[in-house]
Amino acid sequence: MIISNSHKFVFVKTNKTAGSSFEGLLSHYLNTGDWVTRAQKQEEQHRAAAIIANKINYLNGKNARPGIKVKQHARLIAAHKKFPESKEYFSFGILRNPFNRLISSFRWRKGKQIQQILGKKSNPLRQQDLLKEKFLAHITNDQGDLNTRGVNLLFGINKDGTTWGVDHVFKLEDLQSAKKILHDQLGIAIDLNKMPRFKENTVKIPSEINLWDQETIKAATKMFSWEFANLDYPTTPS
Repeated sequence: MIISNSHKFVFVKTNKTAGSSFEGLLSHYLNTGDWVTRAQKQEEQHRAAAIIANKINYLNGKNARPGIKVKQHARLIAAHKKFPESKEYFSFGILRNPFNRLISSFRWRKGKQIQQILGKKSNPLRQQDLLKEKFLAHITNDQGDLNTRGVNLLFGINKDGTTWGVDHVFKLEDLQSAKKILHDQLGIAIDLNKMPRFKENTVKIPSEINLWDQETIKAATKMFSWEFANLDYPTTPS
């Protein structure tokens, strides 16, 4: 998460949507008095100079301010509770084609198992069957973090029945739109060419292997019903 008092915005970081990369890009446009959550080692190294030079504050981890603790994948409401003035800020997050998001999560979480299956000298169809079995189990059993680090971070309902939500949801596939809106709304001219590419070292699945069938598609469309209904994503994998 980023809470920028200088530019008056809140960036809510969702899971497996290039959130770390976009956060890394935005960090270079922050100023003294702005806040960020800590990232993994590679990501921290990328933005360390900007964080130090501009005296950016940390929301969590080592050197965080007393009484301020906001998780990396925190809900928008967490920013509002810690910084009430942020209710008036422009808030946004990124979502992604659900099918691609699930494949990305599978590669990230099950990389060693995928490598073991691909490393065996077996029939490609057998490899595909084994991977599809693992993939379905991943979707149906292991997706707690994806379910709780997506749209639910961007929108919600308080105990008193009042609602909260971000002002805009950007699609990872259309970051040019994000660039334009951030310029129009906040006056920030981000350079997408300078966006780092974190977590690209995950195992690749050969293009001839298809992990999708009726069962996995049905599970995915049920899990990501909000994205399909509101962001016009196709309901079949491309």
